[in-house]
Amino acid sequence: MITVAIPTLGRPASALDALRSVAAEVCATPFEVLVLDNGCDSRLAESVHMVARSARVPVVYVPVPAVGLHNARHEAVRRAHGDVLAYLDDDVVVERGWLTGLASSFSDPDVHLVGGRCLPIYEADAPPWLEAFWTRNEDGTWWCGSLTLIDLGPEPKDVDPQFIWGANFAIRKETLIQVGGFHPDGLPWHLRRFRGDGETAVSIAVQKLGLRAAYSPDATVHHRVPQERLAEQYFERRAFLQGISDSFSASRSPDGDVETRPRTGLARRLFRRIESLAAERKERKRVPREWQVRRSRVAEAHGAGYAYHQEQLQRSPAVQAWVKRPDYWAGRVPDSDDRPPAVGGDAHGMRLRAPS
Repeated sequence: MITVAIPTLGRPASALDALRSVAAEVCATPFEVLVLDNGCDSRLAESVHMVARSARVPVVYVPVPAVGLHNARHEAVRRAHGDVLAYLDDDVVVERGWLTGLASSFSDPDVHLVGGRCLPIYEADAPPWLEAFWTRNEDGTWWCGSLTLIDLGPEPKDVDPQFIWGANFAIRKETLIQVGGFHPDGLPWHLRRFRGDGETAVSIAVQKLGLRAAYSPDATVHHRVPQERLAEQYFERRAFLQGISDSFSASRSPDGDVETRPRTGLARRLFRRIESLAAERKERKRVPREWQVRRSRVAEAHGAGYAYHQEQLQRSPAVQAWVKRPDYWAGRVPDSDDRPPAVGGDAHGMRLRAPS
């Protein structure tokens, strides 16, 4: 059995679209759907109950008052009847056959982690400079980590676990328990210093254990990209948060560092150069100057986020203790009274506005 888990916070309309798309799936493998509401919205609860009354499969609304995406994800583990957990973001809709694609990959008992395409639904015209943040490969595969979009081609294949992204992330329940669960993620802005590396930690643990991860092109979701995500400010804020996540990862690493190759965290290591210096110089010759400037600003935001978290580690016992936790199954974030002082542009000159 597969348990589809849809954590959500403050997006009832899109969460219902995600739920309806899953409830309409037809699959030979039995499945259930959990809507895990970090906002405990009574109106969303009633809407989910209405969908449940007409659905052909079990649909359950689960309030999760403990703040943080990781808490909603972990509540799904506790509530799930399935031996596979298929996590979806609340701003995606699944393409018909998504669930069958996942089930086909998990029919191989050696496969522990599965993902698929995340294709865009643009709600506004994409600006030309967005191309500066895409990776496009000669084999036709591509991704844009900052917008959680990815297509690894038309054929199923084994992949690096870090190419299984949180918007479309399916894992065997026993494997998730074995690796210690998710790390903190999805925290409000004022608690950003307690942010962790989310599902990236799970992917890294799966990789270290030598377990197989599979890409299924049939397991496709369509990811909403609203107008506000097509602005430079969004890319900078996202990069700043990814800097925090990278600092968290480095601080938990036994050698105090973290692998530098591309990952599937929020910004997908957009800011770590893979190419040689010669290749980078060649690229700069063909990339418009405006795009280069935007990429530099985003890279600076990432560095500012990393430095911000390192500073918090030095000055806050609460952050130090949080980072050193063995796991986050009981992931209550420390009291908000232990907050850093307000900083206009954070501590590093970044003019980042608090997210709405």
